[in-house]
Amino acid sequence: MSRRSLGTLAVASLGALALAGSPGPLAPSTIRIGWTHGVWELPWGPQNGYVDGYFYQRTTNPTPTPPPVFHFTATLIEAPVACPSCIAGYVQGVLDDGVGTTPDYFVSGHYYGSFSNGSGTFTANIFEPTSAAPVGSVSGNFSDPPLLPVLGRFDGKWLIRR
Repeated sequence: MSRRSLGTLAVASLGALALAGSPGPLAPSTIRIGWTHGVWELPWGPQNGYVDGYFYQRTTNPTPTPPPVFHFTATLIEAPVACPSCIAGYVQGVLDDGVGTTPDYFVSGHYYGSFSNGSGTFTANIFEPTSAAPVGSVSGNFSDPPLLPVLGRFDGKWLIRR
């Protein structure tokens, strides 16, 4: 078939599709983005660690800090790692906007860092409670120096598509 024939076929096919009707435009998705920060306490001995922080949505409002859109709580579960100077584990948690009785999203991911200074990075997917497909992600840095009597901290960025 020649290029001209292919072009004619394509135009005819599009015309037939237009006459047959189409389901209409796809619904636009909403993308929410922002930053997160809070407490990051690494596991110690047989005890799991935890995350307790907030998600803030980026806005055009000039106020210094908008109110949080989600409370982020998670359990940090240590994972075995072959590197003796490394730390690694899993992040399992929820995001809750404080409305209703169930969490709005589940968070599942991992962290990796240095044992000597307790710092590293984390990344996780965000899921709706009724779906196995991720609708967003969160990633960032943490610091929880070992043997210091202060709470560790984390900060990061997040994105959710709806």
